[in-house]
Amino acid sequence: MKNKTALITGASTGIGKELAIIHASKSGNLVIIARNESKLNKLKQELEKKYKVKVVVIAKDLSNLNAAKEIYDEVKKQGIEIDYLINNAGFGALGKFHELDLARQISMINLNITNNENNRKEA
Repeated sequence: MKNKTALITGASTGIGKELAIIHASKSGNLVIIARNESKLNKLKQELEKKYKVKVVVIAKDLSNLNAAKEIYDEVKKQGIEIDYLINNAGFGALGKFHELDLARQISMINLNITNNENNRKEA
C-alpha cells in the first residue's frame, strides 16, 4: 500500500506544522508550502530523518494571485499525486479597517478569499 500524500499550506509554523508532523508520524508523505523556505527545509529534514517519509518543499506566498496555479503546476510537473489537501494558510488583522495598512489588507483578502474562490472555479 502506498503512503498517502498530504499537501499542507501554512506548514512552516503553528497548526500547519503540527498537522505535518502528525501526518508524517503516520507514514504519510508531504508537500509543505509556506513563504519561509528555511523553516520549511528545516521541517523537511526533521520529518524525513525521524519518520522516513518523503517531503517536498514549495516556498510560495499564497497571497499572490498566481500562487495556487503555480503550486498545481509544480506538483503536476513532479508527478506527485495528492491524497489530502490541508488548506491551512491564512491570517487576520485586528483594528479599525480605515486605520490598518491597505497593502496588508489586500494580501489578507487575496490569501483568505480570492485565491480560494479561484481554486473552486478551477476544480
